[in-house]
Amino acid sequence: MMNDSLQRTALDDLATLRIFMAVVETGSFTKAGKRLQVVPSTISKHISSLEDKLNAQLIIRSTKELSVTELGLHFYDRCQAVLQAVMDAESEISQYQGEVRGTLRVSCAPALLVTDFISMVDRFLLANPKVKVVLDVSSMAQDLISEGFDVAVRMNNVSNPDLIALKLAEFKRVVCASTSYLEKHGRPGHVEDLVDHNCLVISNLAYSANWPFLSEDGEEKTVTVSGNLITNSAAAVVDALLNNFGVGLIGRGFVHKHLESGKLIDLFPEQNVMTSKVFAVYSERKHLPLKTRAFLDHLKKEFSVPPWPNHP
Repeated sequence: MMNDSLQRTALDDLATLRIFMAVVETGSFTKAGKRLQVVPSTISKHISSLEDKLNAQLIIRSTKELSVTELGLHFYDRCQAVLQAVMDAESEISQYQGEVRGTLRVSCAPALLVTDFISMVDRFLLANPKVKVVLDVSSMAQDLISEGFDVAVRMNNVSNPDLIALKLAEFKRVVCASTSYLEKHGRPGHVEDLVDHNCLVISNLAYSANWPFLSEDGEEKTVTVSGNLITNSAAAVVDALLNNFGVGLIGRGFVHKHLESGKLIDLFPEQNVMTSKVFAVYSERKHLPLKTRAFLDHLKKEFSVPPWPNHP
């Protein structure tokens, strides 16, 4: 990434090239100044500075007129090519900023594959056919800037001051099991009864086998559970639940379709269970690319409907 001092130097050099070209084209410091709306003394300083930098004479000055040296004419041709390339780049950027297009590199947590996230991406691509999404699925916290990611969608916040974490959704976790499991092993009447059940533990969560609950007065309490399946995959827990393997504590967003169909049962619908959050993480930039802004707006809209909002 270009630092501020280098950026200013590059912009100053472009300004000097434009001044040099104006002098060559008008044949006068005064006329070049009028064209660029600067005083002739400023024009003269820029030309002198450019000649000093190149260690070459580009303009021959006399009391009556100016003339361009042979080297100056060659340099003028080069300046035309450089400035044309700059104008082409500006035009291309303007087109990209005016139309959602380009390659969007997205990183997402594996747990999101259990949800409707891929369908969200598909709907974004249908609405923006000139965008190509490169999706990287990883549980690792990548360095978005150095690895070239535009957006990362994560189940937890980040503390990097160079990144912005936009909360997309907050949803309730549920303790659930299949009807077949409950018919065979009985339904727990209270959260404390979970110690007598085969509980499916997600190992990469902070609470792991200590399942957190909120009491009526808002105090957190934990129930230490155990079972014969420990995994770092939310997808594996969902599959185990559907295969009547045990009881799981998992975000509603991961199992809402199965709860609605009746395949899984929310065991404690009145219990205040801790919530999960989904964040879109991106680098802080003054001019965010249109493709990135469009994708963030799309995610906010998609995550604004159930089962994602924090609702009973």
